[in-house]
Amino acid sequence: MYKSNTIKDHNKLEEIPFENFRVIRLSKRWDIGIFKDARWIEESHEKVEQVEKVALLFPKENGRISKESDEILKLKNLNHINVIKFYGTTYDLENKTEMFVLQLTAESLCEYLTIDSHKFDQTEKLNIADKLNIAIDIATGLEHLHYNNIIHGDLHSRNIFIDKNKRALITNPQIFTVINKSSSMDLMRNKNKICYIDPRLLNSQKQQPDEHSDIYSLAIVMWRIFSDKEPFSDYENKLISLVHEILLQNKREEPTKDTPERYINVYKKCWSSNPKERLPFLKILSELNEVKIQFWNYCQMKSEDMNL
Repeated sequence: MYKSNTIKDHNKLEEIPFENFRVIRLSKRWDIGIFKDARWIEESHEKVEQVEKVALLFPKENGRISKESDEILKLKNLNHINVIKFYGTTYDLENKTEMFVLQLTAESLCEYLTIDSHKFDQTEKLNIADKLNIAIDIATGLEHLHYNNIIHGDLHSRNIFIDKNKRALITNPQIFTVINKSSSMDLMRNKNKICYIDPRLLNSQKQQPDEHSDIYSLAIVMWRIFSDKEPFSDYENKLISLVHEILLQNKREEPTKDTPERYINVYKKCWSSNPKERLPFLKILSELNEVKIQFWNYCQMKSEDMNL
C-alpha cells in the first residue's frame, strides 16, 4: 500500500509525521537489526486493511538525515512490487530521533516454506503454480535491482519475504548502506548463507558480488522453493567440508521430487561453476513463465479427462 504523503518532490523525501504511527513494540530481527514495530494509521483510515505494517529503523548515528543524498534518492525512487519498500523518514520529537520508514512483512521465505511443509491439509499447502509464482516474483525483483545498477550480493531464503497475497519481496541492499548497517556478509560464520553464495566469492576475498553471483544465489533459492528444507541441511556441523566440496567437487543439491524438469534445467544452468554459462534474466523469466504455462495446460488436460 503506497502512501500519498510520502513523496512530493523528486529531489528529496518528505518527512512523514510521527503521530501517524502507532508503535507496537521495540523489536530485533537479524536482517534489519533493532527497530520499532509500528502501524501506519492516517487520520482518514477507518478500515483495518488500510493499516500498513512498517519498521522504523534507527540510523547508526543519531541526528538529522540528509534527504538530498544520492543514496537516499536512489532508495526513494526504487519502487517495485517485488522489492521491500522504503517510504521515507519520520521524526520522533519527544526522543529527538529521526528514523527510516520501511515496509514490514511477517514471514521470510524460509519461515513460510517451513510452515507450509508442516501443513497436514493438502488443499492448504502451496501448489506448483504458487511456487512458480514465488520464483518469478523473486527473479523479477532481482532483475529490477540490476536494471537500476544495484547488485544484491546477499540473496537467500531469510531475506526474501512473503506477503499475505503469497507475493515474494526481496530486500534492497542499498538500505543497509544508507543506514550504516551490515547486511551480514560475514559468510563463513553461517552455514545457511554459505549455501547461497557463489563459489567464486567463497574462494577469493578479492572477488566482489556481481550480476552472475546474484543469479547463482537465485538458483539456490529456486531449489529451496521446491524443497522442505534448507540446502545442505545435513552439513550442519561440517562447514569446512561443505565449502571444500562446493569449491573442489562442484557439489550442488539434488533436485527434489515433484519439481518440473524444465524448472530444474533452469536453476542447474544458473548455478553453473562457470559464471558465463549462467542464464540472463530475460531467459530465466521466459523459461519460468513457460514452465507455468505448461503446468496450467497439464492441469486443464487432467481436468478435462476427469470430466469425460
